[in-house]
Amino acid sequence: MSIFNLNEIFLLIFIILINLIILKNRIIISSKLRINDFPNKRKIHNEPTPLMGGVCIFVTLISISIYNYLYNEINYINLIIDITYYTIFFFVGFCDDVKQLSAKLRTLIIIGSLSVLILFNNNYQIQNLIFKYSDYNFNLGNLAFFFTIFCVVPILTVDLRMI
Repeated sequence: MSIFNLNEIFLLIFIILINLIILKNRIIISSKLRINDFPNKRKIHNEPTPLMGGVCIFVTLISISIYNYLYNEINYINLIIDITYYTIFFFVGFCDDVKQLSAKLRTLIIIGSLSVLILFNNNYQIQNLIFKYSDYNFNLGNLAFFFTIFCVVPILTVDLRMI
């Protein structure tokens, strides 16, 4: 039994090639999009640094979603939902890179978007906590919505420039 099928290998190669092209041309792309991190007293770099990680992650997620749709892992509605939310989160990060958004605005957009996503599609909720070594399964019930927001928002709103 193979770990990967041929289609997954092609997907992996495609994603790697696209990301290599993006990263090889990161200076040109980031200059045109005006997404550079400029040095200041808190930063350790001395020259403008291209902020292209989000672009690579976005391209990867979109590619995987399209692959999953083409090979019947997800339906058309879930493809559109995934692409919509990846795009929202990408543009929040992009806008923050171009014109530093306040943490409150970023958080509000992320919580609002996630709330709509989670309320309309339970598949995106964390509904159970399964503790592997104790075989304990905790059903979150009505707390699933809030727990999901509590877990996801910090990941999507962290300002990596502060690290």
